Amino acid sequence: MHQTGGTAAEARRKLTGDAAAVGRTLPWHCAVVLADASRPAPTPAPVGCAAPTRHRLVTTDPEVARSELVAAYGTPIRMAASASGGTFRLEHTDADLFQTGDQQLPGALDFASEPASQVVVGQLLAGAVSRGTPSGEERLTAGDVFLTGRPATVHTAATHDAHVQTVTLPLTLLHKVAGQLPDQSGPLRFAALRASSPGAADRWRATAACTATLLERPEYATRLVVANAAQLLAATALAVFRNSAAASPDLSGETADATPLTVRRAAAFIEAHADRDITLADIAGAAFVTPRALQYAFRRHLGTTPLASLRDVRLRRAHRDLVDADPALTTVSKVAARWGFLHAGRFAARYQDLYHCPPSTTLHA
Repeated sequence: MHQTGGTAAEARRKLTGDAAAVGRTLPWHCAVVLADASRPAPTPAPVGCAAPTRHRLVTTDPEVARSELVAAYGTPIRMAASASGGTFRLEHTDADLFQTGDQQLPGALDFASEPASQVVVGQLLAGAVSRGTPSGEERLTAGDVFLTGRPATVHTAATHDAHVQTVTLPLTLLHKVAGQLPDQSGPLRFAALRASSPGAADRWRATAACTATLLERPEYATRLVVANAAQLLAATALAVFRNSAAASPDLSGETADATPLTVRRAAAFIEAHADRDITLADIAGAAFVTPRALQYAFRRHLGTTPLASLRDVRLRRAHRDLVDADPALTTVSKVAARWGFLHAGRFAARYQDLYHCPPSTTLHA
């Protein structure tokens, strides 16, 4: 009995010390520990992951090209060529959480694809595309940024000597980034299939270019980097194309949950899981509130956002790794990638703001 009591006392002292270390009261710390223990942990994010897979095809056979497109987009596609001849040049890169494509389509082609649970954003680099819409035929020309169609609908289009680059995003990712949960809102709907403005189109091009650069350097494509790239692409798509999630949210029912306790629960989860691929929805679930209530709570009490707080925690972890690292064995870029920073220049700028020196100085100190 004495031994059992001593063990319990030691456990209480440890819990009290752990609570003090993170600025919590003992009851609140115990509640967070128990809640976290009862919740399935997110999938750990390894330091490295399988490199994005890239597949290229050059063919003059329309049927071979059609089969390649079916495999790339995961949905039945019908394609008819008005004349034979011409060379198809197709490239598809699978980064697991999203896919990119580059298609050069010769001559005049007619397409029809079955409904799919994904969104495909296209950039027309050359040639022309026409398609039917509820308001009549729409013609796309070089430079346009567009959605190939609305999710869960049949897509039809005609191309003429078109060169198109695409990014494919699953609807589940778009819903998560929009802060929507299945039991709180209806399906995500896009009100327009073209970028809302020239500036919006430029924003998509810049984001897609950044992602393309990432995929060309698979040694830096850690799980966190790919996850952050996927979320950035989804957030950009939601900002570029008018949709049902873009309207200002009604927070009248969320303010009751926007408490300091909500912020503390979320902050504890972020600290404990910053090395994993976690989303806004994951953080909100850990705090037992909706994503919108969580965002409102962080704005009200901290003047920031949950994902900005996650980024700051990862920046501090990167700093710790740089302090401990051997400069002969690693680089600033590799440390940045380990913690999910897509752009080495932006990482360096944020690091400079916080630590008042370049990350390279810390690495070689």
